[in-house]
Amino acid sequence: MPKARVYVTLKKSVFDPQGRTIHEALRSMGYEGVADVRQGKFFEVDLESMPAERARETVDEIARRVLSWARSAARTCAWSGTRTRTLGTSTP
Repeated sequence: MPKARVYVTLKKSVFDPQGRTIHEALRSMGYEGVADVRQGKFFEVDLESMPAERARETVDEIARRVLSWARSAARTCAWSGTRTRTLGTSTP
């Protein structure tokens, strides 16, 4: 059964208040070497048996249309933890 991991985060050009708060908290705890923190969401998608290319197309479409609801989101998709690729930003 194909499994995809989809990571949805804000693009680097978009201010991330949660990431900034976590970053400041880490620095106040003495973690001076942390340069930046970006907050995001993680989804695991299990698919029924289908050809690999169809599985990729299905998850790409799900990531574009359903999981990334803001223009400012960037998506990365990993297949069973072996291959990662950035899908880009969402479109309305």
